Amino acid sequence: MSGRSPRQRAELRIMAGDQNAIIDRWRWGRDLLADKKLVNDAGTLRRGVGAVERLVAEAESVGRKLSEREIQNRLKAARTYPTEAVTRSLTATYDTWTALAP
Repeated sequence: MSGRSPRQRAELRIMAGDQNAIIDRWRWGRDLLADKKLVNDAGTLRRGVGAVERLVAEAESVGRKLSEREIQNRLKAARTYPTEAVTRSLTATYDTWTALAP
């Protein structure tokens, strides 16, 4: 998996159905929050820079289909749940990404 971005590596783990898929989606969102080329200071996708298209293409490069809605859900979770510890504690209550996604 070397040579792949953190988001691409997360997509591969999510595709594998790893038990940490919820955490991987949250980490993906946290990584995206740090990408100031794609995300503004308010933590939302920048418009006019092709952010969605770039993220979809990045996921497709590892064989994963990614929707704008899923991108928004991951970004919102990353903004809502500030730490991995908080996110992990929520996985005890919400056993699926769909149930956890804010």
